[in-house]
Amino acid sequence: MRKKNVRNERVKREYFIKLKEANGLTLATIMQVERAIRMYEEFSDYEDFDRFKNVKALEFKKWLKARHIGRGCICLSMYCYQLKSLKKYFTWLAGQPGYRRKLRQDWADFFNPSNKEDRIASQPAVSQYPDWAHVRKLINSIKGQTEIDRRDRALISFMILSGMRVQSILSLPVKCFDVHTLTVYQSPRDDVKTKFSKTIWTILMVFNKNLVKHLKAWVEYLKSVGYGDDDPLFPGNKLEHCANGISFIPATKVSNNNWENAESFRDVLRKRSEAGGLPYFPPHGYRHLAVFLALKAAKNGEQLKAISQNFGHEFVATTLQVYGNLDVNRLRKVIAKVDFIKALEEDDEDSNF
Repeated sequence: MRKKNVRNERVKREYFIKLKEANGLTLATIMQVERAIRMYEEFSDYEDFDRFKNVKALEFKKWLKARHIGRGCICLSMYCYQLKSLKKYFTWLAGQPGYRRKLRQDWADFFNPSNKEDRIASQPAVSQYPDWAHVRKLINSIKGQTEIDRRDRALISFMILSGMRVQSILSLPVKCFDVHTLTVYQSPRDDVKTKFSKTIWTILMVFNKNLVKHLKAWVEYLKSVGYGDDDPLFPGNKLEHCANGISFIPATKVSNNNWENAESFRDVLRKRSEAGGLPYFPPHGYRHLAVFLALKAAKNGEQLKAISQNFGHEFVATTLQVYGNLDVNRLRKVIAKVDFIKALEEDDEDSNF
């Protein structure tokens, strides 16, 4: 059973209420902060927070590195995140009644990671994502014989055409998609789960007309069987019992409800990839592909801004920094197509050695 310090638990609860009500943080973010504080408590054997000193911050960093980094339990980015979370917590704690006389706010600065660690942790990772040939093979491997087949084919098509995050797609009601103008209204007021609860207008990017055809056919089918505006555009599986009434048979029909969670769809994507003889890529990989294809098609600054906005980014720099990095295979292909010799010859007539 995990140890607890009643006094610590009380002040932590006050802090979490502040994060939620005053700072507007989500439960998921608060749980990450709670995890960081719990790590410190484990290190300090759950002693009172008022015994914190700057030297303990230094000792905690050594403890965290020695125990976790390199063992598959925590990566450098999480290490830095936890240190920054603890710095904010102890800075706040030093101003609270019962702690002001025992803690100094500047002691929390000793939780800072080194500049080198912070730079490495903040660099966006180059994500692996499918290429266009992968998507074509995956779509063609789904024959559309059942409702589930047609939904999965349309959903994967929609992932590429919209580049939306999977949580937003799975929570999207029928009324938020205009099939005639190919416009998606990502509205948190309609319970669409967008990042930071932002309202986002997304216009589908027609990379391929067959994908649009699969999507339109699915919307027409939903309406023909009585799905209304408030029903999910991509409903979850309908579970049916076997004759014994205990186990379930493989789903062939969809329900009127949203998916239980994104992991359920990831499982479907894994099975579809395996059935098509293809490697599995997570849903966000398809968003990366959509950004790559869109940026490749952009011809001017206005189009670049429109594409960035279409993905829900306030700044073009966000699109380029987070999604614009190329993996080594794509980097090799792009560089191979650049005619460096010709460029040098045009610039310097005496370029030959």
